[in-house]
Amino acid sequence: MKNCLILVCILFSDFSFGQSTTQQSLYWIRYYNQTQFNSKYTLHIELDERRLINPDRQFQLFVHAHLHRRFSKWIDAAAGFTFAGTNATKNPQLIVPELRPFQEINVSQQIIKKLQLQFRYRLDERFIRNYDKLELQDGYGFFVRHRFRIQCNVEIKKFENDRAIILKLSEEIMFNQGNGVSRTFDQNRVYLGGELQWNNKWATELGYLNLFQSSGEVDFFTRDVIRLTVYHRLSLLAKE
Repeated sequence: MKNCLILVCILFSDFSFGQSTTQQSLYWIRYYNQTQFNSKYTLHIELDERRLINPDRQFQLFVHAHLHRRFSKWIDAAAGFTFAGTNATKNPQLIVPELRPFQEINVSQQIIKKLQLQFRYRLDERFIRNYDKLELQDGYGFFVRHRFRIQCNVEIKKFENDRAIILKLSEEIMFNQGNGVSRTFDQNRVYLGGELQWNNKWATELGYLNLFQSSGEVDFFTRDVIRLTVYHRLSLLAKE
């Protein structure tokens, strides 16, 4: 984690020197459902509403669906699809759609009893509708994005009846690749949050996300995000 943070600081110093940066404040509200079919397969469905704080309006809407296949206690892989709509142009009525198949691999390691380290690599294939800032145009642009995330989960407190408090700290960096990509660096996300597990089905998480992102509109965006997540975990495994 320390080496990764140093690398990001170096990258930021190279990217941001002499460049303009625009700050935005947002809040994200997410419903995250996980349905376990058996010991190997789990379906994840996410509904993610992302809004600007000032003015209060929708910025993005995401729908993610991904099927995970577990290969061992510590490794799983997934394939999924995302539909996204973004309202970030000069025309407040213009929603720019994106179609995004993706694949990922997740590796976890229990460092000590209450500390878990997770690594995720995700490959996004992004099809973004062409537009001229005022209206949609025919066709889609295409490029791929590589995403690397490292996360620490620390169990702060364990209660009876499957209740627990989990502290989460993560960092994710993303790079673009493809014809027409003006910048390889896409964005970096640093997140700190706490999850309260109410029982084995429901949990809530509240956290702060700092997002540093390159842009075609300005050089960079710095976004301060408050994110609220409601987790709903279901299991179709036969009761013993």
